[in-house]
Amino acid sequence: MMEISSLKTAATMSFDPRLLDGVLVCTKSKSRLIRDGEFLVCSDSDCRMRFEIKDGIPNMLLEEASLLSPEDWTSLMQRLDPQNSSNGQ
Repeated sequence: MMEISSLKTAATMSFDPRLLDGVLVCTKSKSRLIRDGEFLVCSDSDCRMRFEIKDGIPNMLLEEASLLSPEDWTSLMQRLDPQNSSNGQ
């Protein structure tokens, strides 16, 4: 049986950005994700999906993600990941 203190800890846990490094990937393209405030953005220029982080938990459902325009994705990648924005991966 789970103790109350364990339940409180589980309820207050939120998204750990270190999960981005090789563990949490885009559910559509399996590419690396880049954090942009309360969103995770796919680093694949062909995919360009943006996933919202709600209450500290990334929502990785494709049905609820949004597709960035090529222009918005390029601008975002240049701002957040300038060393890799030229190759789209």
